[in-house]
Amino acid sequence: MDVMEASAQQARRNNDTAIIIIIIINRLFFFFFFFFFFFFFFFFFFFFFFFFFFFFFFFFFSSRGATPLLI
Repeated sequence: MDVMEASAQQARRNNDTAIIIIIIINRLFFFFFFFFFFFFFFFFFFFFFFFFFFFFFFFFFSSRGATPLLI
């Protein structure tokens, strides 16, 4: 019972520090979550549309006898 009371007093003493650490971890988690979500989202659609239009114009112009050289 003394160990539980001591741990409860220690938790009460370090309550503000624990709350600050939890808030920092929470904000870092949401920051990295939204950062990687929008990063992969926008770059996936960017490369998807880039390669889609690249192959579209490549086969479109190659079917008409002109090969587009992107140099």
